[in-house]
Amino acid sequence: VIKNISYFFDDMFKIEDDKIELKQALDKLTDKERAVIVLRYFEEMSLNDVAYILGENLSTVKSRIYRALEKLKEYMIVK
Repeated sequence: VIKNISYFFDDMFKIEDDKIELKQALDKLTDKERAVIVLRYFEEMSLNDVAYILGENLSTVKSRIYRALEKLKEYMIVK
C-alpha cells in the first residue's frame, strides 16, 4: 500500500510540474498567440469561433495556432 501511495504522489507532483512548465511556456508566447491557444484548447472553441471572437480571418487564426504550437513544443523541450 505504501508503494502505491508513493506512486500516486509522484504522479500528482509530476502533473503539477507539467502544469507549471506549460504555464511558463504559455507566458513566453505573444498575447495574440496565447489568446488563440487558450481559446482553442482550454476553452475548447471552434476555429471559427476563435476567429470571430478575436476579429481575425480564419486563415490568420490557423497560422497563429500553428506557429504558437511550434513555439510551445520548442519551449517545452528546451526547458
